[in-house]
Amino acid sequence: MKEYKTSKDYKHLKELLDNGYQVVGFCAYNFNGGYHATDVCRATCYHGMYQIVARGIEYCCYWPEMAKYKSFEDMCEKNYIEFIEPDL
Repeated sequence: MKEYKTSKDYKHLKELLDNGYQVVGFCAYNFNGGYHATDVCRATCYHGMYQIVARGIEYCCYWPEMAKYKSFEDMCEKNYIEFIEPDL
């Protein structure tokens, strides 16, 4: 089985999203009070709001006026986002 090439190049991910791509990736999250799991997710950008979502769950989001994260890259780093490099 061929493995996927994953990346944490968040600047590149933002460029892809800014150009209208939706990108598949992985997100770590706490499940049931402390158990860490990994979920397949989708990164999107809609009207300047960047979201990491899966199955109706929003794991994290960022927009420039948001005070929770310093930047899109900061959001991705703090939420352990990895994405699959698309073949363009």
